[in-house]
This record gives sequence, C-alpha cells and structure tokens, in this order.
Amino acid sequence: MSSITETELKNIIKSKKLSGIYFIYGQETWMKRYYCKKMISLSSPVMPEFNLQIFEYKDSTLEEISNAIETLPVFAEKKCVAVYDMDIENMPSSDIEKLNNIISDIPDTTILIICLNNIEPNFKKSAKWRSFLKTIDNIGISIDVQKRTSTQLKKMLCSAASKKGCELNPKDAEYIIEMCGSELQILLSELDKLTIYTEKGIITREIIDKLIVKSLTATVYELSRAVIRCNYTESYNILDRLFIAREEPIAILAVLSNAFADLYRAKCAINSAATAESIAQNYDYRGKEFRLRNAARDSAKISMSQLKQCLNILYKSDRDLKGSRVNGRIILEETITSLICIINGVIL
Repeated sequence: MSSITETELKNIIKSKKLSGIYFIYGQETWMKRYYCKKMISLSSPVMPEFNLQIFEYKDSTLEEISNAIETLPVFAEKKCVAVYDMDIENMPSSDIEKLNNIISDIPDTTILIICLNNIEPNFKKSAKWRSFLKTIDNIGISIDVQKRTSTQLKKMLCSAASKKGCELNPKDAEYIIEMCGSELQILLSELDKLTIYTEKGIITREIIDKLIVKSLTATVYELSRAVIRCNYTESYNILDRLFIAREEPIAILAVLSNAFADLYRAKCAINSAATAESIAQNYDYRGKEFRLRNAARDSAKISMSQLKQCLNILYKSDRDLKGSRVNGRIILEETITSLICIINGVIL
C-alpha cells in the first residue's frame, strides 16, 4: 500500500474493486468531493441505509467511528464508513494513538474513506500530519488531489461544454478562467449558466461577458492594468465598482499587491534571461499561469526601480489600512494616484 496518482485512483474506481483504507487530500476541493462520492456509491450499493455511515469529524467521536468500522454489513459483502475533515493537527496525542489502533485493524468487510474537504494539511511543517500519512501509506492508500493547471482547466471546460451540446473554444475557456479564477467548482458553476443560456451552439465571448460574474481577483487585476496604463478615469471607475460591490479595502489592496508582486517576479525573471513561466516552479501559480504571461507582457512598460517604489507604496498602504482610522477608500484612492505618478516618472 502507498500513495497513488489520480489516474490510478480512476482505474480503481473503474474496476469497482475497493477495499481497505483511502485517504483523500489536496488542494482541488471539487475533485476531492467527486472522488469521495464515487467511491462511497461503489462501496455501499446494497442497503446503504445500513451499510453506509458518514461522519463529520468535528461532530463525532472516535468511539462512534470505531463502532461503525467494526459493525458487520447487512446482507452485503462490504460496508462503507466515510469520515470528513479529520483534523489530525489539532488532535490530542492520545486520540492519535487510538486512531492508529483503529485503522490498523480494520475488518475486511469495511471500506474506510477519510476525505479532507475543507482542510489542507501542511506536511512540511506538521510532524503529526507526516506521521499520519506514513501510517496510511503503510496500511492503505493515499491520494493527493492537486489543483489543475490552466491547460487542464481549459480542456475540462471545453469537454464539459461539449457534453452539454455546446462548443467552447480554448481561448474563450482561458478567458473564463481569467475572469473567474482557478477554482474548479466555481468554473463549472459558471459554465452551467453559459450552457443553459446557449442551449445548443457556440458559447461566444459576448455571451461570456453578459453572464459571467467576475471574481474580485479578476476585477482588481483589471484595475492594476489600468494603473499601468496610467489611466486615471478607468482606474477610479473600477475602484467605484469594487466599492459598490461592497468589497473590503484590505482584500482589494491584497490582490493589487499580488498583481504588482507578479510584475516584480516577471521582471526579475526577464532580467535574469529566464522565462516568466520558470517562476511557477518556486511560487504557487498552478491554474494561474496566465498571470505570469500577462505580467511578463506588462512589466516591459515599467522599470525595476519603479516597481520597487510601487511595492513600497503598497506596503505603506497596507500598514495604513490596518493601523489607522483613515477611511479605506481614501487610502486606496491615494495609493492608485501614487502608483500612477511613479509609473509616469513623477518623483514623490
């Protein structure tokens, strides 16, 4: 037993031959839930009212979970016990020892699925999680469900649209990702709207612009591009829209700071004769690779010295937002003005 890939998990699901323990974790929430539901449906096809028990760990005890695991199936070969969001990091050592004893002696008639829907373990920093993963890999199977890359997301969106009788070209699929972010659950929800509206045929850019709800990140990145172009009117119009949407000033500034951090990283890569995409190896851009391409393009308009000044302005604004009583909107307006002045070559 050991860690397996998603492809191997799909083969197990396809074979319909599940047994033992499965530990599902990772960054891609929608896929984790999808796999878990699939496995549960395969594990308890006969009389699920008796042969399926699902626990939210925070609302359960180890004794309840242990009793469920030990209970024999009713008129079936196997039963399924699923436990969601088992928080190993905050579990007392005594409970971890009990848990290890429970999972080390699971009856052949029970399939145990441990799925972390809303928890992302930090195996590098947490000895408890590392130890638990090692225990699982010794007696069962673990699956790390990672975020999809932009290329994978585009293929998934185009394929999902095709299955619903619609056509979505890859460029428009990438545009949807830029507007909505890389969360698969949000993307598929937005695609549902587009396919229902289109019914049959091509999902055009006009339809996308009409129906898609832009994420905070997409709108603030639009703001950053307006700032780079030194377009005061557009910058303040976008800021108006953000405040009308009741977005928090701290959240707006956080995304704006990320946008300029992208520019700085891309500029450093280009100055070092590296590609912007090489940055992805050291930072979390999975599913957001387009940000690097855009940053490499936009950073050509700004010098390294100007970028450093912009980052200093953003740092000062962050301190002001968190440590002063000045209205957040005023601070953001001053920030935008300062950024545009720096890019225009005005010495502040």
